[in-house]
Amino acid sequence: DGFVRELDSPKPITLLASEVDSPELAEQFYVVSVLAAGVESEAEKAHLRMLPSLLKLSPEMVDAIHKKTGLPVIA
Repeated sequence: DGFVRELDSPKPITLLASEVDSPELAEQFYVVSVLAAGVESEAEKAHLRMLPSLLKLSPEMVDAIHKKTGLPVIA
């Protein structure tokens, strides 16, 4: 089954982000990533800090996403 195969061998984040083709999808991808990764460890925070540039989200867009959704700020 394709779903199980994907879980066993996930695509690299750079490849996934390169497939995002709209600002709306970039925002959704970012929100889901923050929710899934969490912000407890430095590794998670580092991953989430690089994500906006991969998704072509400006700092202003990221701030707006956090304000709109109530997601924790990634420090």
